[in-house]
Amino acid sequence: MTNLLENHYTYEGNPVNRLILGLPKPKTEHRITIGTDTFNFPGTLTGEIGFFDYIIGNTLLPDKSKPDQIIKLRALRIPFLGIEPGYRRKGIFSQKIDELEELAKNSLCEAITIEKIENPKIFIWGNRHGYLSYWDYRNILKYLNKSQ
Repeated sequence: MTNLLENHYTYEGNPVNRLILGLPKPKTEHRITIGTDTFNFPGTLTGEIGFFDYIIGNTLLPDKSKPDQIIKLRALRIPFLGIEPGYRRKGIFSQKIDELEELAKNSLCEAITIEKIENPKIFIWGNRHGYLSYWDYRNILKYLNKSQ
């Protein structure tokens, strides 16, 4: 079971959609710490399996042909995600990323990003699936078309 909450909250001024995996369950506080920043999302929902947050829009990313240059690309960004421990290593992450890649292509995105990665296994997965590290090596991206 998957539910979509459109415009669930804003992040960097952009509306964020939350894909809830499994039966929804409320959390009185959802706290995420990234480096020295802590984000609190009171009253947000997660799922018994987990969640994927995503944004579709223009963002600054490395140019595919000149990685030292930054250009604006239409991208599907995944700033936050989580899979509950009991559901890890069951292919759920890969399946949902494949679905989000398809959504990105259908939304005419030129890239997909997974950001603020804390789990090093995601980098290993990303290297096997065409993703590249960029900027502070806590983000990965995949270019979706051949023109960039």
